[in-house]
Amino acid sequence: MAENIDPVPSEQNQLRREQEDDMTPETWNERWKQGRAGFHINHVSDMMKDQKDLLTNGREGISVFFPMCGKSFDMKWLADLGYKIIGVEYSEIAITSFFQEQKIDYTTQPVDRMSNCTLYKSLDERIKIYQCDIFKISSEITGQVDAIWDRGAFNAIMYKERRKYGEMILPMMKADTRYLLLTSIYDKSQMTAPPQCIPIEEVLEIFGARCTVQKIAEYDDERDIFKKKGLKWIKIHVHLLTLKIKI
Repeated sequence: MAENIDPVPSEQNQLRREQEDDMTPETWNERWKQGRAGFHINHVSDMMKDQKDLLTNGREGISVFFPMCGKSFDMKWLADLGYKIIGVEYSEIAITSFFQEQKIDYTTQPVDRMSNCTLYKSLDERIKIYQCDIFKISSEITGQVDAIWDRGAFNAIMYKERRKYGEMILPMMKADTRYLLLTSIYDKSQMTAPPQCIPIEEVLEIFGARCTVQKIAEYDDERDIFKKKGLKWIKIHVHLLTLKIKI
């Protein structure tokens, strides 16, 4: 499929990466405090509905990991279908808002072996969300998962920390784990991040050695927040990542 993307000169890439350095867990939390979570959508995403069968591969009741989950409606939708949800989110505001808005009773508890981390979980334990820095989470805490739905986490991670992100998330994958990674593509001369503009080359840079990467879908991102910024077009690319099996 032909893509409407122009190569970016190296000096523009450097400027973009310097601008990305401003996105920290603290600034992420401030966005929630100030009501500037423009990436949140108040409904189940069409992409989730479209790609659910690919994500789950026909398996019922499996565990699905949501990195930097915010208060995504997709979590509740999958949980209602019988899936086990494991989320990670830095903002306490986002987590408590999720449970309150979805009318889900929950409990909280500290996480063993982790400082400054609280586990929020529904009473039926079908939904568990860890409130901590994404880089503090590990497969030792969550266990390995059956599927990963990454709608915005990789897009929000600073360029210099993407390899660290990969080192965190890859051990969570099993031989049959399906990782759906969504990335944004747009004309970088019209808008600066966030979200980051991530071409396939950067996905392969982080995951290509360990995973087979397939682009399986493309969507137009028609949210008004981007139109107001004067952006003429923005695409969301959906990639399926599966571990390469060593023989």
